[in-house]
Amino acid sequence: MLKANLFLLVCLCIPLIHAQDFWDQKDSIKGPPRSGCVGFAISQQGHFVGGYDGVEFKRRAYAYDVFNDNWRDIASIGNENGSGLNRSAACGFGLYDKGYITTGQGENNGLFNDLWMYDPVLDAWTQKADYIGEARAFAVSFVINNYGYVGTGQSINGLKKDFYKYDPLNNVWINVADFIGSPRKSAVGFAMGGEGYVGTGDDGTLKKDFYQYRELTNSWVSIPDFPGTARSGATAWGIFPQGFVAMGEDLNQQFKNDVWEYNFYGNTWVQRANYPGVGRKYASNFVVNDVAYVGSGYNGEFKDDFYAYYRLLDVDQLTVEQDLQVFPIPSRGVVHVKSEFVNDKNQLEIFNLLGQNITNQFIILEGDHQLDIIPQFTASGKYYYTFTKNQYATCQGSFIIL
Repeated sequence: MLKANLFLLVCLCIPLIHAQDFWDQKDSIKGPPRSGCVGFAISQQGHFVGGYDGVEFKRRAYAYDVFNDNWRDIASIGNENGSGLNRSAACGFGLYDKGYITTGQGENNGLFNDLWMYDPVLDAWTQKADYIGEARAFAVSFVINNYGYVGTGQSINGLKKDFYKYDPLNNVWINVADFIGSPRKSAVGFAMGGEGYVGTGDDGTLKKDFYQYRELTNSWVSIPDFPGTARSGATAWGIFPQGFVAMGEDLNQQFKNDVWEYNFYGNTWVQRANYPGVGRKYASNFVVNDVAYVGSGYNGEFKDDFYAYYRLLDVDQLTVEQDLQVFPIPSRGVVHVKSEFVNDKNQLEIFNLLGQNITNQFIILEGDHQLDIIPQFTASGKYYYTFTKNQYATCQGSFIIL
């Protein structure tokens, strides 16, 4: 029982080789098969909103219960009087347990710049401040530090590279630095580690370049290109310290089902397990409890299949995971790291929520197969660590300082 009380955090052991991951089929998405839905997660549930089913643009919305694997109807955009708000290729995000949808393409090629907020407690939508960029579709969005970011896409005046962030507490949009890649549509965007990422897409030529947005400096930098074929209409999500890009249509007009992972620490890409459904573009996703849920899309036919994506460890790596103990969590002082593999304090690195290496802000003392982490000038909060076992495996996890 003592060990159970101490072992409050199990690290995730990320191997440099022999990594395993897998997809698990879930309940098909409710409603007609479609593409271009908005996906967001709030209150431990996922949501799909809108889309296009080959006949009409949709404003219907559905919530997914990850614990019971089932879908239910929720209020449509605009509630009972929302006729005309039907759309596809919009952007969405979750902030403070509320869902948001903005931009998109509607009937007769109409483009939107309105913003709607969904309250799951009231099961109702409320209109908020309009997006201050031009009305557009096929833009990207991500969330950093409780701000929603929306940019790129296609307006009536052409392809865009401008970006704006939404402050939900003050209900205002704020101009931020333009995307430094070419203006484009049908790119992907995701956030993790306190930074945003945008890449791939279509600027007249299909793209595979990728860029990172740094909120602290309001600036963009390039990162290594996406290693798959250039494409548009992919889908992407972030689960720190990884980001994932999946599917899309490539320059050979092939619908892809490949999945690629970007590692925050290594600044590198690696291929992961293919999406088990057929290749497609304009799929949607949301993330709940570090599990990605992905489905819908189009490949000549509209899709409603739905899968959950998990990371797994092999038997050898599970031994490492079970051996490593990090305690107490939360801590008001010293955090202890115990493992038979501990023999050098240089095996441990510590990062803040922005992904900055702040190991030098802690005193790390070596003991008998133990490291003691002592904060020096560090504020209370959550911190990430990497523990290097050997050249083949690195463990990653987090701890909290009160």
